[in-house]
Amino acid sequence: MLEKFRYLSMCYKKTKGNKFKMPPILTSWMFKITQYYIDPELYYWVREKSGSESEIDYLIQLNARIIPIEVKSGTTGTLRSLHTFMKTKRLKKALRLNADCPSATNVKVKDHTGELIEYELISLPLYLAEQIYRFIS
Repeated sequence: MLEKFRYLSMCYKKTKGNKFKMPPILTSWMFKITQYYIDPELYYWVREKSGSESEIDYLIQLNARIIPIEVKSGTTGTLRSLHTFMKTKRLKKALRLNADCPSATNVKVKDHTGELIEYELISLPLYLAEQIYRFIS
């Protein structure tokens, strides 16, 4: 944010009395940056229960929802940690980044106690990582 401010401060015009005035277009643009810009925050989740450790690579916030993200290096991989997290937090949507084609799947699996875990899993190739918010909203 500081770099943006430095750039904008160079756009000031010098007026009478050695005062600086910013052009109206830049003033409104700067107002929009400061008013609507929110630093994105990235989290992760770890369950350190003896004998059943689990982790979720990333958690992001979309409005009032939490979206877990699992990153897999290949086209397949187990999602046991994701299933555990979805059961514990009772969420309905998750995202997987991997080397496969984009897809959306309704996941229905049973845990070790026989309880059914259901959620929507959106899979995106790694190169679409910057488009996550477009696909999950």
